[in-house]
Amino acid sequence: DSHGKGLNLDFEALPERVELIRQSPEILDQMYGIDESYDGFMFFAHAMRGTLGALLSHVWEVQDLIVNGKRLG
Repeated sequence: DSHGKGLNLDFEALPERVELIRQSPEILDQMYGIDESYDGFMFFAHAMRGTLGALLSHVWEVQDLIVNGKRLG
């Protein structure tokens, strides 16, 4: 993500099929590398409110994030 230097993920632990797109000094750096060849994107970041052991305990102005009927966070 774009907190600090963006080094808060264990890149080695990501599945091989995951394409990692990292931030850059560009404007809108979280979207760097995304172009018209992508059908969509999703930001994954903080655990939802009240998650024990989460990396960072704060929330967005979102009630719920539900994808395909599964609550995420």
